[in-house]
Amino acid sequence: MKKNKIFILSLMITFCCLCSIMLFACGKVINPTAISFEKADGTPLTEITLYKGGYSYIGQYLKITPYDANGYTLQWSTSDSKKVELAITKTQDVKVNALDYTTEPVIISCKIKDTSLQATFKVNVTDGSPFSLYIDQTVSTVVYYEGQEFNKDVLIVWGQFESGEEKIIDIDDLEIEVDSPLKVGSILKVKYKNFETQIKLNVVKDEIASLNIDQKPTVTSYKIGEVFNPEGMIVSANYLSGANKVIEDYTFSDQAFSYDDDSITISYQGKSVSLPLNITADTTITSYSALQEAIDNAEEGESIMIGGNEHVNVGTIYIPISKNLTIYGKTLAEGFTNITASAGQSVFKIVCDSPSIRGNSLTIANLSLSSSEASIISFDDEKSIGNLNNFNLTLDNISFDYDSNSNGLELAASSKFSPAQIMNLSIKIKDCDFSLDEESENDNAIYLLTLSSSSLNIETCNITLDDIKTESCNELEIIIDGIKN
Repeated sequence: MKKNKIFILSLMITFCCLCSIMLFACGKVINPTAISFEKADGTPLTEITLYKGGYSYIGQYLKITPYDANGYTLQWSTSDSKKVELAITKTQDVKVNALDYTTEPVIISCKIKDTSLQATFKVNVTDGSPFSLYIDQTVSTVVYYEGQEFNKDVLIVWGQFESGEEKIIDIDDLEIEVDSPLKVGSILKVKYKNFETQIKLNVVKDEIASLNIDQKPTVTSYKIGEVFNPEGMIVSANYLSGANKVIEDYTFSDQAFSYDDDSITISYQGKSVSLPLNITADTTITSYSALQEAIDNAEEGESIMIGGNEHVNVGTIYIPISKNLTIYGKTLAEGFTNITASAGQSVFKIVCDSPSIRGNSLTIANLSLSSSEASIISFDDEKSIGNLNNFNLTLDNISFDYDSNSNGLELAASSKFSPAQIMNLSIKIKDCDFSLDEESENDNAIYLLTLSSSSLNIETCNITLDDIKTESCNELEIIIDGIKN
């Protein structure tokens, strides 16, 4: 019995030894000779593209040659773990996770430890291609002015990508095409890769908001009859865009200054600015007694300003038509200059001292005139050498105060001259006030006798046709506030 047990034990030991020899033979190490990444069709895998947040199992692409190599250890690595990371799944499969967008590919490497065998491929992380590209409408609310440059800082462009992501595209990644400088109707074109979109910009004409006089001209004081000299003046224009430009092709009136001027208007492209000026007469008097002497000594075409507020019980002033004078008082803003004639005397009498001169003129303005038993302004035949012919009379901003035996203006031809009529007169009366007495039949604002081929133009006065008396007038045209009568 004992011998049987020993025999059985010997057999078992022998079996175990044989099994050990066989196992040693089956567990022989076969070293790998090559390592690579291959696609399913056997072609090399060199690069893959993932969307951000996506992943791919890459262990399945790893090929070891020979297929039955054993006894080796794989070492995996990524060149940028912040962009693309490596992970081992529970099933021991290897995958890559796309964490962030890449500008340069991330290199994934697999190396057999303690050998020089290594395989790599590249990973790009993108959103794929855009299938929709549009410009944020906020850019269309921005007002641009013609001549400005487009400010790309206000540009917001959205892209919808194959990954499903919708995001703002970096301005530096866009190709921008737009007029430089901008003009009305400019189109903004934006291109990203092979996708393009456009929008019409809100470009308006850059108009002038205001004019400025940055520097006054050298001369700011003028005599009546002189014309404006802009030398030394600097004018600039403020535009709606905020731009300010010095301009030189502005315009202004080249007419001679009148008694009612105190400034000049500078204009440019529909905008204007007023430049205050000091306009004075050739002669200024403060005493009415000096007026006749001033008139007698005046040169042709000069102006005389009557100063002072009150001149009472004065005698008649005679004005020769050859002088072509302008006689006026202070402006309304400074108050009237009041002149009251002595009883039975006119304030002014017009004297025809040179009937051979044509186109003579007289302007009387800015005065308050009073008289009784005599017309305030009239024709004088005692000092005249002929009736008035080819004469222009302007009465502006005058207050007439007279009684029922007088008239505000009386122009009557003298029978001692041949022909016994006044011809070719142009009378303009504007902004005047006449003291009318509605109860008196003899109260006439204007009395005209024996006028021929003449005109009377009345603007903004308190008189009607009934307040104008005419006798023996031929071809006399009367216009009141633009209406012929």
